[in-house]
Amino acid sequence: MSVKRLELIYTGGTLGMLPGTQGLTPGHDLWQQIQSTPLSAWLQQQDWALSLHPLDPLLDSSHMQPAHWFKLAALIQQRLTQVDALVVVHGTDTLSWTACALYWLLGALDKPVVLTAAQRPLTAENSDAPANLQLALSHASMAGTQGVMLALHGEIWHPEGLRKIDTQHWPAFAAPYVTPLVSGAAVQVLPPAPELAVSSETLMNWSQRPDPLRILRLPLTPGLEDSWLSQQLAGWSQLDGLILEGLGSGNAPRLPASFAQLARLARQGLWIGLISQCWRGQLSDQYAAQLPLDDSLFCRLPEQTPETAEARLACLLTYKKAGLLSHAQVKTYWAINARELQKSGSLDGAPGPAAD
Repeated sequence: MSVKRLELIYTGGTLGMLPGTQGLTPGHDLWQQIQSTPLSAWLQQQDWALSLHPLDPLLDSSHMQPAHWFKLAALIQQRLTQVDALVVVHGTDTLSWTACALYWLLGALDKPVVLTAAQRPLTAENSDAPANLQLALSHASMAGTQGVMLALHGEIWHPEGLRKIDTQHWPAFAAPYVTPLVSGAAVQVLPPAPELAVSSETLMNWSQRPDPLRILRLPLTPGLEDSWLSQQLAGWSQLDGLILEGLGSGNAPRLPASFAQLARLARQGLWIGLISQCWRGQLSDQYAAQLPLDDSLFCRLPEQTPETAEARLACLLTYKKAGLLSHAQVKTYWAINARELQKSGSLDGAPGPAAD
């Protein structure tokens, strides 16, 4: 498909920020900012038209919530009926969560959605923003490029697996388990679950739900006191999901009362996932200090970043609440690692239609 119409969806974030009385805030003149950089001359040389669609209100990405993911996915669906490709300008702080969520919410796409961000504002000295924006636009304009992806600091990335590692310098992100996609050529990122396809109206309805999901992360550290933690867990009956960050290959401190509470909560419907606090390596059950929960009560999440584990579960449980996924499907989809998804494009052999 020849790309003739590109659009920037500007959500906010450092790339378009300007100094204010309380610090950097999203600027409302991104187009004027672009025109003041060398990027303007490059844009004039392209054979496609570029439009701008800012969110209202603009958001520092630190303020992004799952409801915003659903709203953004709905907007993307709507705008893709009008243009050939989209570039989403986002903040770096929660970019990893948003990219993963869009990957699971947008289904099969025959057009590209490229997310980008920057460590410094577009008009700042020695900014990384012009290069990142140019990379994203260049890749989005390539015929044959499809799906959700990230364009950052000279690399094109799969939407799952990146972590922010630096607050000031670049590259700002690293990927413990995935490698960059081919840069300089068209890329097709296939959906993780092709059967998951919902309308923009449904996504907007999800963004306005009065009962948002409650998902927490709990690092299992040496400082946890068992009696205190078990008392806290006793009041977590309204929690939907809990991601435990295990020690090493998934081990845990000796917390018998706390794990008894977790077992009780899991039997009542709490989704519990286990990742490692380490940046690389597999989960293992070879140690006696492994998580003292029955395997039926939690999901091992091999080679998953915390951002992926959280955002993916939020999307999957939303599908489940809508009757679009079964318990078995949620468990299967949550446990697949990003490396396998990048290799295969989508999860083969998933359970059949939802039926609880």
